[in-house]
Order: sequence, then structure tokens, then C-alpha cells
Amino acid sequence: MEYGIRPFPGRCCPEFNCLYGSWDKKHCRGCGRECTSCTLYNMEINRHKEVETFKETMKNLYFKAKNTIIEKGHLKEIEFYKNIPKIEDLDKIFFFREYVWVVINSGMKNQVAEKIFKAFWNNNKTYNFDAINHPNKNMAIKKVYNRLGFYFDHLLQSKNKLKFLKNLPHIGDITKYHLAKNLGLNFAKPDRHLVRIANLFGYNNVQDFCEIISELSHDKIGVVDLVFWRYANLTKNYLEIFEREAGVSRTENNKRIKKGV
Repeated sequence: MEYGIRPFPGRCCPEFNCLYGSWDKKHCRGCGRECTSCTLYNMEINRHKEVETFKETMKNLYFKAKNTIIEKGHLKEIEFYKNIPKIEDLDKIFFFREYVWVVINSGMKNQVAEKIFKAFWNNNKTYNFDAINHPNKNMAIKKVYNRLGFYFDHLLQSKNKLKFLKNLPHIGDITKYHLAKNLGLNFAKPDRHLVRIANLFGYNNVQDFCEIISELSHDKIGVVDLVFWRYANLTKNYLEIFEREAGVSRTENNKRIKKGV
């Protein structure tokens, strides 16, 4: 691997604008010395090792959280996100169900939302609109139901599906990610728990954080999102646990390495 090193002015290399430390991966382009003898080179090597160690720590914590929620009976949730078909293979009932769930769930505790949703859905045979007491949510769901074919066809045809979802009734800047995730698109919802966990590991963006964990674990982004969210929902002191086991600090998370992780 060739490392791009910009020497400090006044050090061994007089070529202050040098973008790469070597032309042959062995010797400094500025002074001719072997790269392995350069302090800057070794700093880069050590940084790379630190990044790889930190990645391994994040991956291990993710699998530990995943095993915890499986032990507590949430394997079906993982299987749901793991097995969502490609969006072009979905049907309009699947789309409507996930839309209704996201609308009901918005701004509400998950346990309360589940009861309302079950009262509304009636095993996909009839829909009990009276179960939804929130007037704006009720109106939004009725609007989509009355034009379900129209909305579903436009979703499939849309090139920017996230933008399309944002324009659905009662879907906002946060819930568009929730709905996209539930439809199998590769997005993570910036839920407050995920934001806190991502920040703890030095990430300002939940999407970037979940993508990295997805690459490390080979789980879908939707599964990664679910695992961390459900673990946080089940574990009151989840931040303290991650902080202790990862050796990171919430007060110093902005100092963590972001690029390359």
C-alpha cells in the first residue's frame, strides 16, 4: 500500500508541496530516504492500525448487541429486515402496511403504537380507521388508502425514492428514513438512540455509521439500524456499556478518527 504523506516544512523533505511520499513505494520522493525510516510514515502506519482495531471493536459490540436482542425474543424483527424483497418486488399492500405503521409510530412510544396498529390492521382483511384517534394521522392514512394504486405506482417509477416518500402525507424529514428502511431501501433512520451511538463512536452521521457496521458485519443497513435501536430500547444504560467496552468517551467523541473508519 502506498501512503500519501505531506512532509512538514523544515523537516527532511525540502519539497513542501509533495503530495505523495514515494515514487516506488519504498523511497521518499523528496530526500531519497527509505520511507520506513520516516517518522511521518510510521505515524501513518500506526494510525492505520488504530483504525483497524477500532473497526474490530465496533463490529464486536454490534454482534454482542445483536445476540442480546435475539436472546430477548426479537429474532423475527431481524428476519423481517433481512428478508425484505427488492422494492420492485413489493406489492401495494406491503407498502400501505409499512406506511401506516410509520405514520402511527411517529412521535409515539413504540409499545403504544403497536397496540394502535394491531387495532387498525385487523389481519389485512379490513381496516379500522376509528382506531386512529389522531385526526391528522387518520386523515393522512385515509388519503393514501383512497389512492393507494396511484401512490404505489409513483413510488416504483420515482428515481429519487427518498424525496418521493418525504412528499407523502404526514411523512417528514425523519420519518422518510424510517419508511425507506421499512421498504428495504438502504437507509438508516436518525433516531435519537442511533444518533447518540453514532456520536459516541465519532460519527456525525447515522447513515455513515450504519454503512460501516453493515460492511463489517455483512448485515443489511436496516438490520444494523434495528439492532442498535432495539438494544438501546431494551437497555437503559446502553451508552455507558458501549463507552466502557469500546474505551471511548462521549466528551471526546469529536476527537475520534472519522476518515478511514
